[in-house]
Amino acid sequence: MKPLLRRLSAFREISRTPAPFEQEQTLFWANRYVSRHVLHAHLDDETDAASRKPSEIHKQCQWIAQAFRQRQRVRESPDRDRHRVLDLGCGPGLYAQELQTEGFHVTGLDVSPASIRYARRHSVRSPDTATYRCVDYTTVNLPEKTYSLALCIYGGMGTISDKTQEDLMTRIYRSLLPGGILIFDAFTEDYAEDEKLAPDWHYIPGNGFWMRSPHMLLERSYVFETHKAFANAYTTISLSGKSRRYLVWHRYYDPAELHDRLTNIGYTDILHHADLNGTPWYSGSKWIGMVAKKPE
Repeated sequence: MKPLLRRLSAFREISRTPAPFEQEQTLFWANRYVSRHVLHAHLDDETDAASRKPSEIHKQCQWIAQAFRQRQRVRESPDRDRHRVLDLGCGPGLYAQELQTEGFHVTGLDVSPASIRYARRHSVRSPDTATYRCVDYTTVNLPEKTYSLALCIYGGMGTISDKTQEDLMTRIYRSLLPGGILIFDAFTEDYAEDEKLAPDWHYIPGNGFWMRSPHMLLERSYVFETHKAFANAYTTISLSGKSRRYLVWHRYYDPAELHDRLTNIGYTDILHHADLNGTPWYSGSKWIGMVAKKPE
């Protein structure tokens, strides 16, 4: 009887349309099993599923350092020889490692235990150039007036609801020194069109991305046009009939929306690009690269 009830429960879960940004704070990325697979994706040079490829990371870090030095007017004490960078969603420290060579001290925050463990072992140039914390950057308290530069790279701002994003941007604003810079990228609608999942199912004999034991994996997308968002849903069903659904949210934007939100919080000198290489904005770009400043 129990297996039948579990299968009925699984069917109901598959059939139910989620609420907008449901499970936003479930933090399944913090699961130790899932986080190991996320780390493997970060470190795979052949794909950009979790991180951009090394050559692109290198180019973007060079542009970020240049954009920061052109725009920042942070007032610092004479004995402070390194600007402090807050890297939100740092993963295994791939950007942080590059930024250390540019002369920054990096504080990396990420919810994935496997990624943070890797970053601590492999992404510290010297003991005083990088610190990593395994925390949820969307809710963790940030110290006020501490950082010269804050980063949230590879769409992290588009995986959360508008309310959570606005709260995060506000906390980043408070954490920046006067004259500090916020740089992040976000999805556009053109990106969203390419990332939606067609309904499909697979049998996974074991050691899948979401679970270790044999299971069925069902995939589909739920679109919420009024929220300018969609969720890619991954539902696992074990051989015993137990199910679990994982929702990966994508909130897409146009530059005007992000300009307005940043302005309302207090940021100034806001610029947008087609990426974090400084490519001029064009209609049809899949990414928006944003640069904003906290007034001096």
